[in-house]
Amino acid sequence: MDQRILARIVDLVREMEVSTVVELGAGAGALTGPLLAAGLRVEALELDRRMADLLAQEYAGEALTVRRCDIAQEDLSELVGEEPMAFVGNLPYQVTSPVLFGLLEAAARPAFRGAVLMVQADVAQRLCSRPGSREWGILGVLMSARFHCRRRLTVRPGSFLPPPKVQSAVVELRPREDPVELGQRGTELVKELFSQRRKQIGGVLRRRRGVDDARLERLQQECGIDPRRRPEELSLQDFLRLDAWLSGGHRTR
Repeated sequence: MDQRILARIVDLVREMEVSTVVELGAGAGALTGPLLAAGLRVEALELDRRMADLLAQEYAGEALTVRRCDIAQEDLSELVGEEPMAFVGNLPYQVTSPVLFGLLEAAARPAFRGAVLMVQADVAQRLCSRPGSREWGILGVLMSARFHCRRRLTVRPGSFLPPPKVQSAVVELRPREDPVELGQRGTELVKELFSQRRKQIGGVLRRRRGVDDARLERLQQECGIDPRRRPEELSLQDFLRLDAWLSGGHRTR
C-alpha cells in the first residue's frame, strides 16, 4: 500500500539501466502498475489464475505480458533474453529460498543486470551477512559467490494490507564482476559444514569425511585454516581453499 516504497523499488530497478523486467509473483499488480508507468516492459509471473486475469484486463494494451506459473518451480535462467533485464518482486515469503537459488543460475547470463526483491527481514539479514556474524550461513555464502547483496529498505507491517506479523526488507542483488565458482562439490561442502555450524570444522571433517587426525594437523599449514574454527567463521575464499585441500588440489593460502 505504501506508494513511497513502491516508487523506491522502481527507482532501484531503473538504476540498473534496463528496459525489461520479470516480475516474480505479481499478485493484483501493486508493483506492476508503477513499473509500467516508468516505461518498463514487464513480464509478470503469477500462479493465481484470478490475479493473472485481473492483471491482463487492468493493463490491456500496455507493455505487459502475463504468464501463469509457479515461480518456485520456474527455471529463471530461461527468462533472461538478449536484452539487459532485471528481476523484481514482492516475493511470497514461502517461496523465497527457491527463487533466490534460482537466481544463481540466471546470474550467469550476460543480459542479467540484477534483482530488486522484497523479502522477510531475517532473510535480508542472512543475504547481506558477513563471515563471523550469527546470520552467516548457507544462503549468505552461496549468494555472495555470485552477487553483491545490499539491504536498501526496511518495510514495516503497516505498509501492507493485511499487515503481516513480520518486518520486511528490500534487497538489491547485483552480479559480481568476478563470480566465484563453488561448483557442486564446493556447495555440498558448505551445506555439510553448516549442518553442524556450532561444531569445529576439524571434528565435522573427521566424522563426515573421514579425515584422520594426522591430516587435520596439517590443515592450517597447508590451507591456512585452523581446524578449531567453526563454519560461521569461514569466508567464501576459506571454503574454496578447504574444498581444494580436501580434493588434493592446490594447498595454498
